[in-house]
Amino acid sequence: MKTVSGNFVKSVATGGTLPHDTGPVVAMVGRSNVGKSSLINTLAKSPIARSGSTPGTTRLLNVYYLNFPKKIQTTFVDLPGYGYARGGNNTNHIFEELTTDFFTRMISSQKNKNTKTITPFLSGIILLVDIRHPGLESDQETKSWLTANGYPLIIVATKIDKLSRSQLSQTHRKHELFLESRVLPVSNKTKEGISPVRLAIINLLKDSSQ
Repeated sequence: MKTVSGNFVKSVATGGTLPHDTGPVVAMVGRSNVGKSSLINTLAKSPIARSGSTPGTTRLLNVYYLNFPKKIQTTFVDLPGYGYARGGNNTNHIFEELTTDFFTRMISSQKNKNTKTITPFLSGIILLVDIRHPGLESDQETKSWLTANGYPLIIVATKIDKLSRSQLSQTHRKHELFLESRVLPVSNKTKEGISPVRLAIINLLKDSSQ
């Protein structure tokens, strides 16, 4: 089970639009420097994803196309990271404005039977957390907001290669207890855990197509 292709499409600022031929949309959400771009590259098996050279500097939505076996083209949207931003309050305002614009205007959480609609349908969200830092309030608040709004959610804990096996077991359990959800551990460096993440995404797409 593997991703067969992927490519960068465009970057979108506040007030912009997603491509109209997107197919299902999966949004990537997480703290700055958590590894969203790296996960996209791992899924695509190619360095297609862009990221700011300094954590907290990405101020655009980055859009990618990924094709999974026997599935239509899927659009991944990498949202700016939360929790840390260079540039002070103005940058934080840009992040909040752009994220709000994405969820309220750029995409729809409901399928539209009108085939002429140009509003892409959000199939689900991947929330990325850093395996080394369980119990962060910003992760909990984000997860609670996404759940309250009814978005299908996959939670992925990145950077597991940074911990020993005993540390990984303990922190993984802490994440699941704190977030009250299943958490998929993965390493974008060693690729450990990527197969369950791919499977979860494929199941997410299947569920949203029904």
